[in-house]
Amino acid sequence: IISEVETVFNYSGDIGFIGNTDTQEVIKMLNDYGLIKNDAVKADKKVKKRINYDENVVYFVHNKKFKQSNINFYVPSENLNDKEKLISRVFNKYFGTDMYSIVFQEIREFRSLGYSAYSNFSYDYLYRYPGYLFAFVGTQAYKTNEAVEAMSGLIKDMPKKMEKFNVSKEALLMSRNSQYITFRNIPVNVAYWVEEGYDHDPRVDNTNYIKETTYDDIDNFYQTKVHERPMVIMIVGNKKDIDLTDLERYGTGKILKYKDICKKGSWIN
Repeated sequence: IISEVETVFNYSGDIGFIGNTDTQEVIKMLNDYGLIKNDAVKADKKVKKRINYDENVVYFVHNKKFKQSNINFYVPSENLNDKEKLISRVFNKYFGTDMYSIVFQEIREFRSLGYSAYSNFSYDYLYRYPGYLFAFVGTQAYKTNEAVEAMSGLIKDMPKKMEKFNVSKEALLMSRNSQYITFRNIPVNVAYWVEEGYDHDPRVDNTNYIKETTYDDIDNFYQTKVHERPMVIMIVGNKKDIDLTDLERYGTGKILKYKDICKKGSWIN
């Protein structure tokens, strides 16, 4: 067992321990087995390559076996500061991550255009790559064009619904209040906080800031981080049930094959 894990200790990183044994005794045991290395190799976290887009593009992958279509939307954005990261969480609740969100109600409940629909603004906590909006619709093949129109319309022109904003914000605050960190997860959470530059538990400060967030903050976030930016639409489906010519109005159309997406031995571009 020691020989199996020994290789791991050759590289830099964080080690978390949870148990009844005194920490100093654990360290002594690791030293006794020669696992603590003063010349550990620095190991940087791998980051996927990202392509920069300055125009709208529609990628399509044909699969004759598909009865349904998986539609992905990608809007490249920029790095967020600490306050914008918190605003993005309220934005996500309001726009697309829950059953009462704009995306879920407009796509699924009001129009019945998807068996799955959501959207989320993601960012890198270490600022290694810019943030981006991602959205997804899973729908029946013959509804593909209508679903693309509906989702792209929401991304291009986010509806204003104050009652939904208030519900979303309250739901986010309630979920944060119930997110208790169990003792087994304390080390990994502390490691993330230290890596981000915190010297204390940031959750109380963050929650208080979220309480002060207004709809204007959400709208400003949308206008500056999402609105009028290039949109990349990626569709996997059966082309015999989809009007590909119609999709060209959303951007430059490109037909891809499986080998163009998955490249052996490398990160996916």
